[in-house]
Amino acid sequence: MSPPPVKTLRERLSLAWNERGVALKAVSFAFVGVVNSAVDFAVFSICYYGLGLPILAANTAAWTVAVSGSYAMNSTITFAAQAGAPASSTRHHTVKVLPKKPMICDSAKLT
Repeated sequence: MSPPPVKTLRERLSLAWNERGVALKAVSFAFVGVVNSAVDFAVFSICYYGLGLPILAANTAAWTVAVSGSYAMNSTITFAAQAGAPASSTRHHTVKVLPKKPMICDSAKLT
């Protein structure tokens, strides 16, 4: 026997909150974001201060590593149930890594 249909937005949000799916996904997404920020900062610091790379090169390297890690973590942890399987690296590079132009333009403002 199936439950009766939920009619209002408030009832739907209450049901989602009680099932904890939305809350756990939000916490997981936030955790991945915090880890992503730490990775970005660490890679940038190593490249800029440790290796002495120019700021644009250090930022590009940090962004590439952080976005790749974020994509991998979100596709395997946060959104694994919707995806059905971890995302392929080909799709990742097509969607996230190749369109670097806006990121480079934003980084150029720092110099």
